[in-house]
Amino acid sequence: MEKTYAADQPNGSLKLLENQNDPASKKTSNTTMAPPLLPSKRILVVVVLFLSLVVSQIVRNHINITVVEMTSNKSLVDSNITIPPEFDWDSTRVALVISMFAYGGLFSFLGGFMVNFFGGSVSCAVFMVISGITTLLHPYALNVHFYYFLACRFITGLSQTFLYVSVTEMYSRWFPLQERSKLVSFSFNGSNVGVAIVYPFSGYVAHRWGWETVFYVTGTLPLIMAVICLLAVKNHPSQDKFISKEEREYIIQGTDNNKLTKTKHPYNKIMTSRPVWSVCCLSFVYMWIVTNLGVCLPLYVKDLTQKNTDEIGWISAIPSVVYTLMFPIVGPLMDHFSNRGIMSLTRIHKIMVTIAFTSATIFFIASTFLSNFTVTLSFFVVIDILMSTVPLISEIVVVNVAPDHTSIVASLMFFFFSLSAILAATVIGLMTSHHTVQEWNNCFYLASIVAIIGTVIFVKFGSSRAQKWALSSNVNENRRPSLLVYF
Repeated sequence: MEKTYAADQPNGSLKLLENQNDPASKKTSNTTMAPPLLPSKRILVVVVLFLSLVVSQIVRNHINITVVEMTSNKSLVDSNITIPPEFDWDSTRVALVISMFAYGGLFSFLGGFMVNFFGGSVSCAVFMVISGITTLLHPYALNVHFYYFLACRFITGLSQTFLYVSVTEMYSRWFPLQERSKLVSFSFNGSNVGVAIVYPFSGYVAHRWGWETVFYVTGTLPLIMAVICLLAVKNHPSQDKFISKEEREYIIQGTDNNKLTKTKHPYNKIMTSRPVWSVCCLSFVYMWIVTNLGVCLPLYVKDLTQKNTDEIGWISAIPSVVYTLMFPIVGPLMDHFSNRGIMSLTRIHKIMVTIAFTSATIFFIASTFLSNFTVTLSFFVVIDILMSTVPLISEIVVVNVAPDHTSIVASLMFFFFSLSAILAATVIGLMTSHHTVQEWNNCFYLASIVAIIGTVIFVKFGSSRAQKWALSSNVNENRRPSLLVYF
């Protein structure tokens, strides 16, 4: 049967054209009916990945609140006595503690190789165990030497970055293209729920039972989650004994990454692909903005309000609560517009990114003209509402651009994600040495410039469709032609 590619479809997509007179063509064009989501194995995978990302964000972000308790003065109840902080760290050292987690992400490419070799589910469990053990060791390491503490932070960050590569790999294996935006949005929302939980939780626990307790609790959670992941989810649908034949066929036909054999990656094509580099830029800019809004928000609140750790935790959770509410809406909307042919997925993504980054620029600059903390916090919430689409878009683009090479592209994206976290936290620490409002305003000006640059690059070079070089080795005559690419 003769196959040809038509790259210039009306919606800008790449589709596989077949001989319409060939009976085999008619057979492969039949649509496989989607099995119901409730109950289904797909929903179980969504729940497991959701909980994995909840735990991941708890492990990742509890330090942002815990470090406030560790470096704050304490007043005795019913007394005027003030106890000096347990750790007298300046802003540069605090920034190093916060950003050290992200240094592990600079080696994310190693995670890509490991995930490709062991598979998504097994890798996810292994990285959970490593991050749990190192988190439990944090208080002991800090009592021995500060650099041991930093080493634990580094290893924890390394394993958690690998975990995200594993999760992204599982998206490409388990989530059919027609449902991908919806299912990714539901599972990836675990990241937002985790941050929304960890800030008030860490503030409450650290304020009442000491900062060490936070590490002990958050270190236990990944060990529990590792067991759940191994028992509930396999690397690939074909390896699962408890999935129905109908659903297995539906998932395998609906995903580009359906091979069990190890993939030979075209590294030259990946490293020279504009869509790949544009999503790396998108991830970099997003993390820079999030570092201003979330990671450093507790320090910002402390500098401007002098509230205690418990109150800071609740205030800092507000942006993540907004994210949590927005994610279940955004994903299904993307699927609706794309599946109905209303708009190509690339165009949807570019419009959403433009709105998010442009709005962030406007509200960041507006906040610098105000001295009212409540109004400024309201601006941050609005930015978060609009920014909630960006991490979801990044995940979907990574899976769609090169389906068989998801682990490698994801590891490259998370490298820039981590690099941005390091640079942003370091720069903010250096720029806020005197803890003044003007210093924080300068941080917001810089974030606005980064957002504008990111918008231009993604709109110019970004794409959410499978690239020709990524499809060339995936053409399977038994697969449904309309599913070779998403749009």
